[in-house]
Amino acid sequence: FSLIRRIFIKIVSFFYIRPYKSFTFGQISDFILTKANNRVTSKVVEFIGRDKYDVVIFIKGLGFNGKDIEKIRDISGANKMLLYQWDSVVRIPSVIKIYKYFDTVFSFQKEDIQFYTDTIYIPTWSIIKKKCDAKFDSNNHAPKVIFIGSFSIDRFYDLVKLSKKLILFNIDFKFVLVCNFPINIKIFGVDLLKEVVSNGTLNDWYQDCHAMVELRCNGQLGSTQRVKDAITLEKKVLVINDEHKKTIHNEFNYVDVITIDSLSENSINLSCKHTPSVKIDGLNIDNWWAKIEKYL
Repeated sequence: FSLIRRIFIKIVSFFYIRPYKSFTFGQISDFILTKANNRVTSKVVEFIGRDKYDVVIFIKGLGFNGKDIEKIRDISGANKMLLYQWDSVVRIPSVIKIYKYFDTVFSFQKEDIQFYTDTIYIPTWSIIKKKCDAKFDSNNHAPKVIFIGSFSIDRFYDLVKLSKKLILFNIDFKFVLVCNFPINIKIFGVDLLKEVVSNGTLNDWYQDCHAMVELRCNGQLGSTQRVKDAITLEKKVLVINDEHKKTIHNEFNYVDVITIDSLSENSINLSCKHTPSVKIDGLNIDNWWAKIEKYL
């Protein structure tokens, strides 16, 4: 991460809640955190006020109001206040109210621009790295189709539906959902894990697959991190419907996308076509930071 070599930074992580369980859960937690604002953010404001900063960058503005932003700007002495919105506005609508208090607002998904036209779209990066010796082999015995993500009931149902079709075509797959189950268990071909899969394990699993399943969270309009990982590794992307296929094409101009309805054994076995319109090195953290850095 070359940012560390260029400037001194302080990273403050004050609370984390990911409303992945359902779209409704996300909006309820957004409402509760916003209402509990004084208790949640007062500690953050106090902590930031201990030092002075040139720039303050928020990653996801959940739980803050306009007064908080202005107070942080004042006590920190920051010349710039930036927000990188790393969650769908539809899932946490309260953040729209604080956009105007920032000098610049970025979003991880292009679709959020419709809610705030001054939003600058900068996609997140991929932590996955393609191994130099990784070669496509249609005859290897690794799962050809893979999905790893957080649990939601809709994702579970979609994966069960997809697994039936893959079994019909005799295509090996590995589907993993991380949830709060007390034990690891497999149900209808889907592994339910109690612990998050490490980045190293994720990287290893992704190398040998032929296609990665893309399933969005409820309320998410754009693509998930899996699409960026698939582009980095030059894998096919398997989606539920044509609408999502168009989203990926419009967002990244990536053509190796298959819908479940068009799925066949041959479409998974075929090696990915070269896609010169997508710069594989463009989805790393240094390039992401270089774009943010222009607005400091």
